[in-house]
Amino acid sequence: MIGYSIVPILKRNDDLRSKINYVLFSTAITIALCTLIFKSIIPYQFDKYNSLVERFVVLESMALEMFEMPESTPKEEFLFEIKTRSLYYWNENKKIINEADLLYLPGPIQIRNKKLLEYCELRIKNCQLIYKSIEESTVDYSLKINQTNDQIESILNELSIK
Repeated sequence: MIGYSIVPILKRNDDLRSKINYVLFSTAITIALCTLIFKSIIPYQFDKYNSLVERFVVLESMALEMFEMPESTPKEEFLFEIKTRSLYYWNENKKIINEADLLYLPGPIQIRNKKLLEYCELRIKNCQLIYKSIEESTVDYSLKINQTNDQIESILNELSIK
């Protein structure tokens, strides 16, 4: 298509600059049309994304179960819960978000996925700090834990607004 539109202008005795401009214009129009056609042919992958989000929500609730444990829970049991369940499920959720990033989705959802990934990383950091605090029987990590909690809260607020 580009070739047929370019041949007549190249045969004319116009200056080189107008020929180059015409070729660039024709190419830009063709790329724009191809992009529009491509976007209309390949639909967004909402079904796959929705199933990934459902899985994310289930794993998130299982990862947060550590906060529902009674205060009387033995230290070893709490550490085991953090190490084997919470950290595992947050890392699985990171994998889910990375898989969702491979899908064909609109820009706002891709931005949301970046925030969800950041949320998972903060949850992992938070679990690690809580683990260290309990393991070492110290409050030295309290400030960092609170800062991480504030960052998590900020991201959750951003995600609920959108």
